[in-house]
Amino acid sequence: MSTLIEIASRCKERREELGISRQKLRDKTKIPVDIIERLEEDPDYINKEPYARFLIKQIAIYLDVPFDLDEQVEKLEKRSVEKKEERKGFVFRFLKLSFLSSLLLTFFLLSASFDRSERSQKFYEFLNSTGIEETAEKNTYQNKNRPVPTSVTLKATGNVWLTVYVDNVQHIIKLKKGEKKSITFKDKIKIETVGNPKDLVIMFNNRPVKLSYSKKILHNIFIDSDGIFLNGYNIAEKKES
Repeated sequence: MSTLIEIASRCKERREELGISRQKLRDKTKIPVDIIERLEEDPDYINKEPYARFLIKQIAIYLDVPFDLDEQVEKLEKRSVEKKEERKGFVFRFLKLSFLSSLLLTFFLLSASFDRSERSQKFYEFLNSTGIEETAEKNTYQNKNRPVPTSVTLKATGNVWLTVYVDNVQHIIKLKKGEKKSITFKDKIKIETVGNPKDLVIMFNNRPVKLSYSKKILHNIFIDSDGIFLNGYNIAEKKES
C-alpha cells in the first residue's frame, strides 16, 4: 500500500511522461500552480496540509494514476476512532460511578443528621443543586458518534457568484450587493469557484473574513470547523488590522 508522498511522486512522473505542464494541470483540476508544485516537491507540505489527500486524489484521477491509499487510511482512521470511543466510554463510566458513589455517601451523611422528612427534602435539594440531569445530557451528546454541524454566512458587498460543494453536494449561489446566505455543514465546504472574490465576506465564528484578492475569479477555498483555507493557509486566523 502506497503512502501519500509516493502517490504524489508518481503523479509528477506521470505528468512529465505525458508532457502536461503544471499550468495545463491547473486548468483541468482547478488546483493553483503553486499548490501543485508544493505537492510534487515538498513532502513536509503534504504531511501538514489537511487537504493534501483530497488534492492529490484529484490529480491522480485526472492523470489515471492508481490511488491505492483509501483502504489503508480508512482502516487507520477507524481504528483510531474506535480506540478514542473506548477511552471516552471508560472515562464516562468511571466518572458516572464516582458521581453516584458521592451521591450515596452524601445521602447517608444527611440521614445521620435529619429525620425522615428532612432527609428526603435535603436529598432532593442536593440533586437539583448538582445539575445532574444537565450534566448527563451534555455527556450523552458529546459521546454520540456524529459531527456537530457548523455554519458560516456569506455576505456580498457587490455582485458575486459561487460554485460551492457543501458536504460534497454542489450548489450554485448568486448574491447581489447587500445579500447574505447562511450555510450549515457537517464535514466541510469547498468553494470551487468564486467570481468577484473581493466583494465576498465570510462570517466565521462571528468574525468577518475577507478574501482581499484583486483577482476576478478565485478557486479552491476550503472551510471546516477549524478555519478557512486558501492556498494551504488558514486565513480565518489572520488578525484584523
